[in-house]
Amino acid sequence: MLTSFRAKDPATVRVPTQIIWGRRDGALGKHLAEPSAARCEQAELHWLDTRHWPHREQPRHVTELLSAWFARHAERV
Repeated sequence: MLTSFRAKDPATVRVPTQIIWGRRDGALGKHLAEPSAARCEQAELHWLDTRHWPHREQPRHVTELLSAWFARHAERV
């Protein structure tokens, strides 16, 4: 599931940001994900059915998300 955010606070992250968060993360609760994304000028928050390490539990899915992200933002580098 993807949620998009646009921050209005002047102290925001100004580069496009992708956040991949595990719904069952026991270390960093779900309540932290949306405020983290809200601190970014342009953020995409992806919720995965994982614990704290989405890249270890769903490596193919995370790789697909990262590959698509880099393809969309390649012109920025």
